[in-house]
Amino acid sequence: PAKLFTIYEKGFKSLYTNDTKLNGKMVHNIDLSPTDTKRSFFKVKLQIDKLSKQIVNAVIFDKNGNRYTYSIKTFTPNIKVSESIFAFDSKLYPGVEVVDLR
Repeated sequence: PAKLFTIYEKGFKSLYTNDTKLNGKMVHNIDLSPTDTKRSFFKVKLQIDKLSKQIVNAVIFDKNGNRYTYSIKTFTPNIKVSESIFAFDSKLYPGVEVVDLR
């Protein structure tokens, strides 16, 4: 899901289709088609808030007929995150072997 924010940058053709109302907000509708036809999906429909320019909804259309919908309910940019969140504390897990491949 995180790739939804940068998916349009390469490997896709984009097509602006129209503006519609979604949950009381005006959104731009943009269809993305992968240039690689071997992908398992054939289209991604993005709905972007017209005022904030943020993705609010994305629908992935699978070649098997499935649709996967991702809705962004809240978006908080530039939050402060402690570096300790990304560090593994081996003291909390006695007996675990840590393999550092850096």
